[in-house]
Amino acid sequence: MKNKIRPILLILFLIGIIVSSISLYQNQLWEYSTLFLFLSVYGCYIVWRIPKFSALPRSIEYIGWATLSGVLLWVGFPSLGISPLLLFAFLPLLWIERKISTSLEGIQKKEIFKYSFHTFIIWNILSTYWVGNSSLFAGIFAIVANSFLMTLPWVLFHLVKKRMPNLGYASLISFWLTFEFFHFRWDLSWPWLTLGNGFASFHSWIQWYEFTGVLGGTFWILMCNVFAFQLFEKFIVAEKVNRSFLPLLGMVVIPIVFSLYLYYSFQESDEKINVICVQPNEEPHYEQGRLSDEKVLQKSSEYFEPLLDSTVNYLLFPESTFGTVFQNNETGNEAFRIFSMMTTMEHPELNIIAGATGVHSWKDKKEYSPTTRTRIIGTDTTYYHVFNGAYQMGEEKIQSYKKSKLVIGPEFLPFSKALSCLDDFISSMGGSLNGFETDEKRKVFSSSKGKAAPVICYEQNFGHFMRGYIHGGADFIAIITNDGWWGNTSGYVQHREFARLRAIEFRRSIARAANTGSSCFINPRGDLFQVTKYGETTAIKKTISLNKKITYYSRVGDMIGRLSLFLSILFILNILVKVSLGNK
Repeated sequence: MKNKIRPILLILFLIGIIVSSISLYQNQLWEYSTLFLFLSVYGCYIVWRIPKFSALPRSIEYIGWATLSGVLLWVGFPSLGISPLLLFAFLPLLWIERKISTSLEGIQKKEIFKYSFHTFIIWNILSTYWVGNSSLFAGIFAIVANSFLMTLPWVLFHLVKKRMPNLGYASLISFWLTFEFFHFRWDLSWPWLTLGNGFASFHSWIQWYEFTGVLGGTFWILMCNVFAFQLFEKFIVAEKVNRSFLPLLGMVVIPIVFSLYLYYSFQESDEKINVICVQPNEEPHYEQGRLSDEKVLQKSSEYFEPLLDSTVNYLLFPESTFGTVFQNNETGNEAFRIFSMMTTMEHPELNIIAGATGVHSWKDKKEYSPTTRTRIIGTDTTYYHVFNGAYQMGEEKIQSYKKSKLVIGPEFLPFSKALSCLDDFISSMGGSLNGFETDEKRKVFSSSKGKAAPVICYEQNFGHFMRGYIHGGADFIAIITNDGWWGNTSGYVQHREFARLRAIEFRRSIARAANTGSSCFINPRGDLFQVTKYGETTAIKKTISLNKKITYYSRVGDMIGRLSLFLSILFILNILVKVSLGNK
């Protein structure tokens, strides 16, 4: 970089850091300030490091290519959602890998790591900066850690390609799918940027997710990128492609045509229910919790009561709408007492699903578990659990479900078993090493009108996890969420769009009630209806279909991920054997 340009860029990025920091300090709701802060900090670092960033002679050019890959991944993802770009977004990064493989010896792995990490941190910042609006530290950690993890499949791919050139690109697909497969299942789960999520806004193109799940979309995206790059390589070497473009054309077109056939031929069930979703619009950082449950209900009733009649079967309130609810004394909560009266006397045909903080307390230490908290008053000791709960009131007794896919930090501490030595200390402070209590199995809320899957917020992003609801007999999905933590950013839009994927995977209608953000209805094809605006207090009503059929994905789950794991193990073993033989 020319000597005159570099100081100017450094000054601009430093100004960006100062301005965005002031904005964070002065404003309660940060909105896009975190985006500008993260970009400014990372931009400042890159410009400062450019002279020593890489051993490549044209490092600035390659940084540009790596940045382009990150930007293409961002633009292809919701909320911008120009999803077809994902089919070619990795081409610049694959080009960098090719150049490194043919121009450097001894430090290739280090260079591959640098450029791929640069691509992925750009993608993570642009797409998930809003995590910092709920916790700045959590946002920084999520972006850096996720970028690091995404880089590992590329380094492994490079190692395989160097030793087994014919299998190199196959290993990239296998390693990346294995990474996503694990990222759904361990304590640091953060599947937000699963590649297959990127086509949520182009849902008519991915109706075959009912067979493959979201990992099928990841496989498709990677295959198209690999085919496109191999075609590009042939053009560079031979300056002609002949009919080599046909496999790529087939790889792109055939899944889309098949999907459109599924989309237009799909028939919804004739069995219907009427649902109302309420959006109370309580800002979670500074407003939610200050109003009493009775006030929240009174405010919301202005919007849902005009829609409520004898034909309505379900009334949905969002996650954590109401305050503490004690187990076995749910009607002790004022709002729940009113709900109980509504469903008993005024609307006996109605079922109400609502989110609240649940507490389960007892006196005997025999029930002690890692999530147990203690409260000591004098000589009296009470043991209790806290959980993020969903409740249904209506025809039957009150049913409850404890959120089981927890958010790292606010709801649980990862790798808690390794930190068990701290359990006594944390318990003495009134906390719990493992955070919130969870349910071991998915529960389904039953009524004579239908069976609802009570999905709480973050849980909607885990397809394999939600299979438990379907196997439990759920014939529609009720998502209750609180998307206001991220402000009016792309975060709540992405979260809403991802819900479409679950509708397609399980062919279930979805009623989605958000505290603020975006409430809506989604049919089994993934179409959105009555989408609410951010910051709007309202209620929406729609007739949705029920479905009892089990999709292929519901039966077999992430088969693609399991197969990729097996292949990845073989690739790694092969590398180890070749390295071992090479050292002899």
